[in-house]
Amino acid sequence: MVNKRGVIKTGLVGTLLTIVAFLVFFSLFLSFSSAAIVDEEIYYFGDKVKIDLKDVIDYKLKITTPTTSYFVEGSNEVFVFKVEEIGVYVLDLSYGDEQEVYRFEVVDSEGEIIEEFELRYRRTGSRES
Repeated sequence: MVNKRGVIKTGLVGTLLTIVAFLVFFSLFLSFSSAAIVDEEIYYFGDKVKIDLKDVIDYKLKITTPTTSYFVEGSNEVFVFKVEEIGVYVLDLSYGDEQEVYRFEVVDSEGEIIEEFELRYRRTGSRES
């Protein structure tokens, strides 16, 4: 005679282990497939930001600064650019059927965002209205 409780327990344990294994595999897959392309979330005015796309084939990257946008296309590259504006930068990366968006902030040397007129004052030595 077959023990029904044993069969049910075995089935539940097997199902539970399968679900846990799937979740572990899925989380590992996501962490490898979607690695950050920039190192930090906050940079200081004048820092150089390294954008690491060495594992990305046929990408299109839109870099949005506080005042303008740049477009870059390529494959398997690492490049550096100097941040010269205070504010939020957005990197919009497209490759294949994937799209990823990264954000980082550029702050002044004191670690705070400064107003645009303060930035102009520091550059020109006089306030502009």
